[in-house]
Amino acid sequence: MMEIAAAVLIVHLALYRVVAARMAARAGRPASEPIKAGNGFALVLKSPYLRLVALLLVVLNIVNTVGEFILGQAVVAHADALQALDASFSREAYIGDYSVMNTAKQMIWLPTSREEKYKA
Repeated sequence: MMEIAAAVLIVHLALYRVVAARMAARAGRPASEPIKAGNGFALVLKSPYLRLVALLLVVLNIVNTVGEFILGQAVVAHADALQALDASFSREAYIGDYSVMNTAKQMIWLPTSREEKYKA
């Protein structure tokens, strides 16, 4: 099974390099051109998409900070109740560890330029 996963990753890497080279050729620049130095905050303020992503991350941080206690208490109470009913119930597996913030941060990789991806 690991061999299949490794093969898929290698194919993905090869396809990524082909696509990056084609995009660089269309843009008329070399594929490995270094990123120019500059202010990442100015780049975020200049791009409407990056401003919206930044706003989403701020809102998610506020919601996460305020709502984590309430949601956490409800989930823990429900997990404790289920564990009391069934001794083989795994409380840790039920609670889990999912990050909404990670999903939101991945949005920055969608329709942004190379410079925006690495500076912002």
